[in-house]
Amino acid sequence: MATEENVGTPIEGEVAPEKQADQQQAPRDFEAEARRNGWYPESEHTPDKKRPAVFLDAETFVKRGEELTPLIRKENRKLQELVDRQQKDFTTRLERMEKVAKANFDREVSAYQREIERLKGEQVKAVEAGDVKAFQKIDAAISKVPIPEEPEVGAGTVTEPNLEEQFAADNPWYGADKKLTAYAIGVSQEIAREYFERHKVELPMAENLKQTLEDVKATFPAKFAKSNGNGHAAVDSGGDFAAPSPKSDPLSKLPAEARNQAKLDMAAYPKAYPNAAAWIKVYEGKV
Repeated sequence: MATEENVGTPIEGEVAPEKQADQQQAPRDFEAEARRNGWYPESEHTPDKKRPAVFLDAETFVKRGEELTPLIRKENRKLQELVDRQQKDFTTRLERMEKVAKANFDREVSAYQREIERLKGEQVKAVEAGDVKAFQKIDAAISKVPIPEEPEVGAGTVTEPNLEEQFAADNPWYGADKKLTAYAIGVSQEIAREYFERHKVELPMAENLKQTLEDVKATFPAKFAKSNGNGHAAVDSGGDFAAPSPKSDPLSKLPAEARNQAKLDMAAYPKAYPNAAAWIKVYEGKV
């Protein structure tokens, strides 16, 4: 006889009668599920639809999707983690480049202030001597002292690093010959400045590098006169500066944009950056 404790209690592993009824009354509609995910039968294919390689029935389509969904989610998580790491790396690199730009700006401001103070001191002497012409000349010189421009946050200081990197690869003397490299950087900056003053737009970097190379070759024809047998000009390194090997070059471990900027800064601020190690200290925030 049934007791109060076991009345209506299903045997383990047995589906309750009410659940059996629900399952029988509402069978799974594979076709509706498949259509919600873009499936359609072969009979509905039209020329404007991309034909699948194989037409699957609705149930196979749904079950295969259920098998793949966990894998897709796993791959999506891995992809998101990769994107997050890349974004973090990019942010770190950008912050380091901004540290260098800020240090260079502070250096330029100090130099500007020193020059203004020097010129004002000369003006005081001109006043004491009653030399009006000298005073006016110095006043004009003060107005022509370039005012440092603070770098934009996030803008960086490198223009088209891939082109500059390619230029360095195509011209082995760039970086190996200190005097030639410094001259090329100066010419490149002058070309950019003059073009902007005339046209009020920036000269494309590819054209700038082309004109820079032409100027360097025209100014130092002797250094490009002979071939060294490997397709490149035999450029004299000047005897006081040898191109470092990738293993010994501290810049070789930096991103391309940092390497290029380091070369520019070392040429522009030789006292602040007498070598690559000094630049890297600023870049990594160790000073």
